[in-house]
Amino acid sequence: MKLPGLKLSTFALLAASMVTGCGGGIAGYCEDAMECSRGNESDVEVCIIELERQEDIAAIYGCEDDFDKAFTCLQDESSCSNRIWSHDNECNGDLTDYVQCVN
Repeated sequence: MKLPGLKLSTFALLAASMVTGCGGGIAGYCEDAMECSRGNESDVEVCIIELERQEDIAAIYGCEDDFDKAFTCLQDESSCSNRIWSHDNECNGDLTDYVQCVN
């Protein structure tokens, strides 16, 4: 049974769209995204918590491959332009697949 309210919010998609890192992984992604948008340490922590939550949801529903594919795309395609961290729609298909899997 799917839990109610698990649809990815705009915030979650934006958070997920925010990052690749010199440190790598979720933390590196969030650090890069927040550096781009001039966020602070609290913003980095919120980003990490949200992405780890999405990773946990993926595990609950057996959607780890979809999460990994979407996150890898975000890591590879995201960049900073005018303080906006974006993947320029390159990852929309992978993000949609993930959202459909967990919902």
